[in-house]
Amino acid sequence: MRTERQRSQPWGLQGGWPGAFSETILRRANGEIYKMNKETMTLRRGDSVCVITAGGGGWGNPLDRDVELVCNDVRNGGVSMKRAWEVYGVVIDSDTGEADLQATATLREQIKLTAVSN
Repeated sequence: MRTERQRSQPWGLQGGWPGAFSETILRRANGEIYKMNKETMTLRRGDSVCVITAGGGGWGNPLDRDVELVCNDVRNGGVSMKRAWEVYGVVIDSDTGEADLQATATLREQIKLTAVSN
Protein backbone atom coordinates (compact mmCIF):
# COMPACT_ATOMS: atom_id res chain seq x y z
CA MET A 1 0.00 0.00 0.00
CA ARG A 2 1.40 3.36 -0.98
CA THR A 3 -0.85 6.29 -0.22
CA GLU A 4 0.15 9.88 0.34
CA ARG A 5 -1.05 12.58 2.75
CA GLN A 6 -1.32 10.42 5.87
CA ARG A 7 0.85 12.79 7.89
CA SER A 8 0.44 16.10 6.09
CA GLN A 9 -2.83 17.52 4.84
CA PRO A 10 -3.34 18.83 1.31
CA TRP A 11 -3.00 22.59 1.51
CA GLY A 12 -5.71 25.15 0.90
CA LEU A 13 -5.23 28.19 -1.29
CA GLN A 14 -6.21 31.85 -0.93
CA GLY A 15 -7.11 31.37 2.75
CA GLY A 16 -8.77 27.98 2.27
CA TRP A 17 -8.48 25.32 4.96
CA PRO A 18 -6.35 22.22 4.45
CA GLY A 19 -8.00 19.06 3.14
CA ALA A 20 -8.51 15.79 5.00
CA PHE A 21 -5.76 13.26 5.67
CA SER A 22 -5.76 9.95 3.83
CA GLU A 23 -6.05 6.74 5.80
CA THR A 24 -5.71 3.03 5.04
CA ILE A 25 -7.23 0.61 7.54
CA LEU A 26 -6.77 -3.14 7.55
CA ARG A 27 -9.38 -5.13 9.46
CA ARG A 28 -8.26 -8.68 10.06
CA ALA A 29 -10.83 -11.47 10.02
CA ASN A 30 -10.25 -11.87 13.78
CA GLY A 31 -11.40 -8.26 14.38
CA GLU A 32 -7.93 -6.76 14.81
CA ILE A 33 -7.67 -3.30 13.26
CA TYR A 34 -4.38 -1.98 11.89
CA LYS A 35 -3.73 1.45 10.38
CA MET A 36 -1.37 0.98 7.46
CA ASN A 37 1.38 3.27 6.23
CA LYS A 38 3.53 2.78 3.12
CA GLU A 39 4.13 -0.94 3.52
CA THR A 40 3.49 -4.41 2.22
CA MET A 41 1.00 -6.60 4.07
CA THR A 42 -0.27 -10.08 3.37
CA LEU A 43 -4.04 -10.27 3.21
CA ARG A 44 -5.83 -13.40 4.34
CA ARG A 45 -9.29 -14.73 3.61
CA GLY A 46 -11.81 -12.62 5.55
CA ASP A 47 -9.57 -9.54 5.84
CA SER A 48 -10.79 -6.22 4.48
CA VAL A 49 -9.04 -3.00 3.56
CA CYS A 50 -10.61 0.45 3.66
CA VAL A 51 -8.81 3.21 1.73
CA ILE A 52 -9.86 6.78 2.47
CA THR A 53 -8.21 9.17 0.05
CA ALA A 54 -7.11 12.66 1.04
CA GLY A 55 -9.60 15.45 0.42
CA GLY A 56 -8.48 18.50 -1.49
CA GLY A 57 -7.79 21.72 0.33
CA GLY A 58 -10.28 24.56 0.17
CA TRP A 59 -10.19 27.69 -1.95
CA GLY A 60 -10.74 30.97 -0.18
CA ASN A 61 -11.77 31.78 3.36
CA PRO A 62 -14.72 29.50 4.22
CA LEU A 63 -16.33 32.37 6.15
CA ASP A 64 -16.72 34.21 2.83
CA ARG A 65 -18.70 31.38 1.18
CA ASP A 66 -22.23 32.38 0.18
CA VAL A 67 -24.64 31.35 2.93
CA GLU A 68 -27.19 29.88 0.49
CA LEU A 69 -24.49 27.75 -1.16
CA VAL A 70 -23.60 26.33 2.26
CA CYS A 71 -27.29 25.58 2.89
CA ASN A 72 -27.43 23.78 -0.48
CA ASP A 73 -24.34 21.77 0.47
CA VAL A 74 -26.09 20.71 3.69
CA ARG A 75 -29.34 19.83 1.92
CA ASN A 76 -27.46 17.78 -0.67
CA GLY A 77 -25.48 15.88 1.99
CA GLY A 78 -22.05 17.27 1.07
CA VAL A 79 -21.63 19.15 4.35
CA SER A 80 -23.10 18.34 7.76
CA MET A 81 -24.91 20.99 9.79
CA LYS A 82 -22.10 20.73 12.34
CA ARG A 83 -19.44 21.45 9.69
CA ALA A 84 -21.56 24.30 8.27
CA TRP A 85 -21.46 25.85 11.74
CA GLU A 86 -17.81 25.06 12.58
CA VAL A 87 -16.14 25.76 9.22
CA TYR A 88 -18.42 28.14 7.33
CA GLY A 89 -19.97 29.92 10.30
CA VAL A 90 -23.49 29.27 9.01
CA VAL A 91 -26.32 28.63 11.47
CA ILE A 92 -29.02 26.48 9.88
CA ASP A 93 -32.45 25.73 11.33
CA SER A 94 -32.67 21.93 11.59
CA ASP A 95 -36.44 21.96 10.88
CA THR A 96 -36.51 24.22 7.83
CA GLY A 97 -32.98 23.82 6.44
CA GLU A 98 -32.82 27.60 6.09
CA ALA A 99 -30.03 29.80 7.39
CA ASP A 100 -30.59 32.10 10.34
CA LEU A 101 -28.93 35.16 8.79
CA GLN A 102 -28.66 37.16 12.02
CA ALA A 103 -27.14 34.24 13.95
CA THR A 104 -24.84 33.51 11.00
CA ALA A 105 -23.54 37.09 10.93
CA THR A 106 -22.92 36.98 14.69
CA LEU A 107 -21.18 33.61 14.54
CA ARG A 108 -18.96 34.63 11.62
CA GLU A 109 -17.93 37.78 13.48
CA GLN A 110 -17.10 35.72 16.60
CA ILE A 111 -15.00 33.28 14.55
CA LYS A 112 -13.11 36.14 12.91
CA LEU A 113 -12.43 37.79 16.26
CA THR A 114 -11.21 34.50 17.73
CA ALA A 115 -8.89 33.95 14.77
CA VAL A 116 -7.39 37.45 15.13
CA SER A 117 -6.76 37.04 18.86
CA ASN A 118 -5.00 33.68 18.33
